[in-house]
Amino acid sequence: MTGEMVPPFMLLEYASDGGAEERDRTPARGKFWVYERRIRPPYYGIFLPEQGTIEMYHLVEDRFERMTPNAHGRFPIASLGVELGIWRGKYADYELGWMRWWDAQGNLLPTGDEKAARLAEKLKSMGIDPDQV
Repeated sequence: MTGEMVPPFMLLEYASDGGAEERDRTPARGKFWVYERRIRPPYYGIFLPEQGTIEMYHLVEDRFERMTPNAHGRFPIASLGVELGIWRGKYADYELGWMRWWDAQGNLLPTGDEKAARLAEKLKSMGIDPDQV
């Protein structure tokens, strides 16, 4: 029994050395070619941490088309109601450009650590020690 492969909705690559490997269109071998022709996710992104940039591609009629960021410099993913972009700030003791998500209204979505910190503060304001729960 063979099943039909269901592609992931989005592939995001953390690239080094300028992203040449992630843009490789060599038939049957290059990452870009394999993603576009074989795996076929609706979205493919290349995050270049050294430059603090993202390249986003959307699959249109069997080919990836490079997306243009909106006025805020982010890439809307309408079917999910989110935008992907670069947030500049300190996270995990490093200050640089981070790939982050925003909601459709432009609100930065919190990371898991940020959610936990907010919850801990709320519990403390209620007189509950989050370390004792």
